[in-house]
Amino acid sequence: MIVIQILLLSAVVKTKNPNSFLVDNSIHNSHQTYTYRINTWLHNFWSWDSINQYLYFLLVFVLGAIVFLKVPLREKLAHELHAIVGDAALILESSLSVPTIRLNHTRKSTTGLSVFMIISWVFGDFAKLFYFVLSDEPQPTQFIMGAWISVFFDCVVLYQLLFVYPNDQISRSRAVLNTFFNKNLGNSFLTPMRKRKKDDGGGGGDEGEVAELLVQHTNGNSEQHQQSLEDSKNPV
Repeated sequence: MIVIQILLLSAVVKTKNPNSFLVDNSIHNSHQTYTYRINTWLHNFWSWDSINQYLYFLLVFVLGAIVFLKVPLREKLAHELHAIVGDAALILESSLSVPTIRLNHTRKSTTGLSVFMIISWVFGDFAKLFYFVLSDEPQPTQFIMGAWISVFFDCVVLYQLLFVYPNDQISRSRAVLNTFFNKNLGNSFLTPMRKRKKDDGGGGGDEGEVAELLVQHTNGNSEQHQQSLEDSKNPV
């Protein structure tokens, strides 16, 4: 999975800046001072123009983590440190959708976001959650909470994509579905009585039913009024 993510990252960098795919101009420029290079690197953290900078950072991070975790410590302190690192990794892995949510809200658009990819996120995280919850062996609470967080953020992205900022792909899908339902299911919601009257040519079925009810109501009120007048003239 790490290899696939690095390949995806390289594709993104190449698409963003194809002229500097494997060339780090900010580092190899001899006219720039070392302090300026470091400040530029920090200012553009994780938005670099070369895949080499990402690979350098990942290499230094992995080596530093290995050295840090292999430092001889007391058993209790080492156990707590490993637990903290594991919890931090779970939180980061569960929050992978947060940058996408923020970007969609900032741009007020989900252009370029694939609905099939988001649906695969949702189904994958739901499957992971079901496995943790329904597993015969008890799973760590951190894993279950991380799965819930992942499902929540994935559903937020899906909600943005379908209802808040629908892109062209969603709009076309809605148009196709509307055409299908209007063409094939347009008359399925008619009641049997209305459908039968419509088939018989009685296009004004609803109006006839309303008029008949009004006549019955008026006749009933007239009969009640006449009966009350007769009772008043002939008191018992």
